[in-house]
Amino acid sequence: MLNLSLNIAAQGDILTKLQEIAIIDQKVMMPMRDGIRLATDIYRPKTDKPVPVIFSRTPYNFNPYRDGKLNTRGFKRAYDAVSRGYAYVVQNERGRFFSEGEWDILGTPLTDGYDAFSWMAK
Repeated sequence: MLNLSLNIAAQGDILTKLQEIAIIDQKVMMPMRDGIRLATDIYRPKTDKPVPVIFSRTPYNFNPYRDGKLNTRGFKRAYDAVSRGYAYVVQNERGRFFSEGEWDILGTPLTDGYDAFSWMAK
């Protein structure tokens, strides 16, 4: 029981640590060239300077709140990236969870990747 309590406290700590070092923008709707918007969470260092980006697109739910519980696995990845000077960007694939459009099991349009990188470069 004590181990479980310590684990829950440690999960909350990673979010606090991340908030101290990062600008966090969640559920940003990134536009694609055809007007579809893809749900995107952005974690970046607190700086106005350009930084390199670690980008992940997933068909899985990256929302940290599931079944009323906080899952901090994504926050840990974001913290690891931001603490090393990177922005961490995670995006739902077209048609999945908070993203608009239709999901295609054979893959998303190649233009979605190009559009995402073009948007992040701005």
